[in-house]
Amino acid sequence: MLRVFESKAKGRNPAGCPAGRAVRSPGLLLPTIFAVIAFVHGAAFADPEGAPGRISSRAAALQIDSVDFVYKADVQELTGVSVPLRIGGNSHANYVQVSVDYDRERLSFRDLKIEGNDWVLWPGTPVTVDPEGRILATLLDIRGRTRPPPQEPGTHFASLVFDLLPGNFPVDHYRLETSLAFTPYDPGSLTQDPREETLAGILDVADDDGVVEVVSGHLQDGGVTVYYADGIEVGGGGMTQREQLFALPLYITSLGDIDTINVGVDYDELILNLLRVRPTAPAAEGRGPLEGVDISYRSAPAGADFRIDVSAFRTPGTNLILGAHVADLEFHYAGVGLGGDGAGQGGPANFIGGHLVVQPTALPGLGEGQAAGNGDLGLRLLPGYLKILRPHFVRGNVDSSIFAYNPPEDGALIAREEFRTSPDLGDSVAILRWLFSPVPGRETITCMEAADTDDDGYIQIDDAVLLLTTLFIGGDSPAAPFPYPGSDPEDSPSDLGCDVPLPIFAGD
Repeated sequence: MLRVFESKAKGRNPAGCPAGRAVRSPGLLLPTIFAVIAFVHGAAFADPEGAPGRISSRAAALQIDSVDFVYKADVQELTGVSVPLRIGGNSHANYVQVSVDYDRERLSFRDLKIEGNDWVLWPGTPVTVDPEGRILATLLDIRGRTRPPPQEPGTHFASLVFDLLPGNFPVDHYRLETSLAFTPYDPGSLTQDPREETLAGILDVADDDGVVEVVSGHLQDGGVTVYYADGIEVGGGGMTQREQLFALPLYITSLGDIDTINVGVDYDELILNLLRVRPTAPAAEGRGPLEGVDISYRSAPAGADFRIDVSAFRTPGTNLILGAHVADLEFHYAGVGLGGDGAGQGGPANFIGGHLVVQPTALPGLGEGQAAGNGDLGLRLLPGYLKILRPHFVRGNVDSSIFAYNPPEDGALIAREEFRTSPDLGDSVAILRWLFSPVPGRETITCMEAADTDDDGYIQIDDAVLLLTTLFIGGDSPAAPFPYPGSDPEDSPSDLGCDVPLPIFAGD
């Protein structure tokens, strides 16, 4: 009977289980079978760093790929999808137990296919599927060839083959994602069912007891993304109420054969303004970056239109475009103080907690090429929602100043390393001036929450002293958020407000 135990090598397995625990493995044949297989195929399990059978310190990485699948209504003939399983890292890990959970409402398991001649299914133990949607298999590497390091995509040693179960696709989207997940190694469960986890180990074929030593490993889950309609999608995010620039990604899916597409976006022109459309396609060899796309503005409905070349994003061999990030839409946000157009999405939506909307539209004529089509599923238009965030500030930065701030082109948060938002001496002076020498009609503190450096709900001389000691003698730091931007903690006793927050945009 084969036994599985954990390696006593330095380190712990991903589940954090203690070393040296012995457990029972699946039902087995005589260890002689494995000795014969190793002899016939010249398997070499010796560790070059030590004696034969010694466990390598390198991790074994197991990965489920993420794959795309296209379903066309009324014309689909084949619904099979193959998902690669990969192994990398420790070349001495010749034993793998695979346990994969999948969605039985979307996928029907067909087969586990061995790729090449390096691996075999464990003799006498077939691939099984339990009633809850879990695939169970045990495999053996009979060659022990070198593998990529754990940080790189591993060797494709097997494939999970499914049939897509069509129907009930979400009507408000153009794709759905179904996950495939390894069941992680848990020695506690081995006492009940030794095959309900994923692990990698080393089988010592010279040991009559058939001992398998579990090696440390990394598990990376994957899944299947099913595309079933044409789609235009605008990314979203959140931003504070301060004038700033930001970028939203534009995604295109086309299940037909197109080269260009005419797109429009609707938005509240009193609050938002589309400045530029920047294509993300790589520049052709010998040419510089692609130029921006020409924009045509309109007032009824408020928004802008443009035409973009998408030919570079077609999948080779199929000419399909699947969720491609084709361009970035660069906007200017006017900030607080404007009430919107009265009929659009502005006004109250521009308050904290509200949403602004960037709605894509499809214009007549898709340009050169054949228009996409997928039965009666039609074209799906997914808007970008922009949530107005609570004020972000740095405690002590009472005027919300930013040193050398340039709006990030990718629409990311203010980079901690590139932009200085920390307080300086002028902020302490501003607190003292506000306390003892206020200037009539001139507000010297634009973010009161930031001036409350100890977050006690009051602005006092103690706040200036705390900030000065932090700046010059390394005293206690101000309360959060510090030293990087953030919002006032939920449990904060203070409610002083921040009229001028830092210009923060966070993309989804």
